[in-house]
Amino acid sequence: MSQTYLMSEMEGILYHADFRDRVHELADGSVDCLITDPPYGINYKSDRRKVALFKDGDAEIVGDGLEESLVLLDDMCRLMRPKLKSDAHIYIFTTWRVVHLVVPVVSRYFYVKNCLVWDKRVHGSGDLAHDYAPQHEFILYCWLDKDSGRPLALPRPTNVLPFIRLYGSQMSHPTQKPLALLQFLIEKSVPSGGLVVDPFAGSGTTLVAAKSLGCRYWGCEVDREYYEVAKKRLEDDVQLKLDVF
Repeated sequence: MSQTYLMSEMEGILYHADFRDRVHELADGSVDCLITDPPYGINYKSDRRKVALFKDGDAEIVGDGLEESLVLLDDMCRLMRPKLKSDAHIYIFTTWRVVHLVVPVVSRYFYVKNCLVWDKRVHGSGDLAHDYAPQHEFILYCWLDKDSGRPLALPRPTNVLPFIRLYGSQMSHPTQKPLALLQFLIEKSVPSGGLVVDPFAGSGTTLVAAKSLGCRYWGCEVDREYYEVAKKRLEDDVQLKLDVF
């Protein structure tokens, strides 16, 4: 049974649901910007479940097997395309490990305009003896078609985005992105009061960023625990200022 968190008809909505069960409620041609961080397909696990309501044990991402993640991605692109305005912007987070598989799926439905690099400013661990320390993720920047996207807000940004990653003690989701990064993307791509959509809302950062900038939002999160986290963040105006760097 899905749950719904509704701020107001003029502000935004968050569902505890699979987006495929709710996307029909979005009007065709209504969405200004799709920003989402879908499962990467790398069977991610982390022991950083710091929020008290979480179960004991490793944090896992629903749908993060490779084949399942590509099906989810294809479904999202296919179902979201008719909901987007003709000049909409699309941002899809991914990783170098699967980008060669993700781009062909996304390209069936959208024009990949650029591949942005999120420079996390602080590197992770990984293979300490044999590998370069990981410090980035990719963000596919897309339009509906080759010549369809609206202009970016000035000043013109580069495709390397330096925003410090969150530390474990700041995270309520194992792959949570910094609020400032999402605010930056929305400021560049979304007109005042526009509608921002995130079908994989996680802890709600995209929706919180949209709310903080006076935009409307629509999101779904299938994991009940992360849905509760996102709901609480959207209810707490103080949270809108916590993650800004």
